[in-house]
Amino acid sequence: MILVVGATGMLGKEICRRLCERGASVRGLVRRGSLKETDLTGMGVEIAYGDLKEPVSIEEACRGVQCVVSTANSMMSRKSGDSFQAVDGDGHLGLVAAAEKAGIEHFVYVSVSPNSPDCVFFRCKRDVEQALRDSKMAWTVLQASAFMETFFTKMGGWNFQKGVVRSLSSGHTPTSYVSRNDVAAFAVMATENPAMRGRTIPVGGPEALTVVEAAEVFGEVRGAPIKVKPMPIGLLKTAGLFIRPFSERAKMIVSLLGKENPDVIDMEPVVSEFPVKLTSLREFATRILDKPQ
Repeated sequence: MILVVGATGMLGKEICRRLCERGASVRGLVRRGSLKETDLTGMGVEIAYGDLKEPVSIEEACRGVQCVVSTANSMMSRKSGDSFQAVDGDGHLGLVAAAEKAGIEHFVYVSVSPNSPDCVFFRCKRDVEQALRDSKMAWTVLQASAFMETFFTKMGGWNFQKGVVRSLSSGHTPTSYVSRNDVAAFAVMATENPAMRGRTIPVGGPEALTVVEAAEVFGEVRGAPIKVKPMPIGLLKTAGLFIRPFSERAKMIVSLLGKENPDVIDMEPVVSEFPVKLTSLREFATRILDKPQ
């Protein structure tokens, strides 16, 4: 039995789908009342009701499980009490402890890029990575770069209908954007391939592109240019001052979208050892621009 924590998220649901297609027995951790529960049951996923902030529910979910795959995070959560520390920090540390107590053999943890900046969200992720390394379980840490499905959206400043991207950064910082489907492929492979145990594996896309270069790719696929319009510095500073007292999450999103540190991951040695066909940005652009925006 494989327990997927974060099963109703975009990545978690894709992992569940792939595991079920391979004939695995899958249990998904779901909060009561989740509207996405039926998506999982339709795949054949067994439902375990629980919350990372509720230790008893986590202990129950871990019973009879051989492997845990956790993709859960609080980045986009609107639920009261879902702070970075409560979910990504203490909640996940509790999950690691519960999994070890239950005698689970292997824990696959989807973390963040090795190039991530220092802040509370990423510190929580690194603390969980270290807890896994210190545990008695076999473990695999996948350090994923920015998801295409998250970054290239209206939330990320992209408006394909109008042909414009409002960039919070200079637009010239390279990032190895990765498709969530490729991260899911690595996570499923980790449940099956012993060579991935005891490994911290960076996961990015096949190319590192700047916002300007990404806009050129989308423009070529779209058949019309995408204009990059940087947000005025003064407006960014004002926005930062406004949101700081109210939302650590909003502040985090603004800082991520406006980051200037490169996030380049060389995937050649990774895919040569663990063959996954990585999705190029052009392939991703073709897929999403074929859909109504």
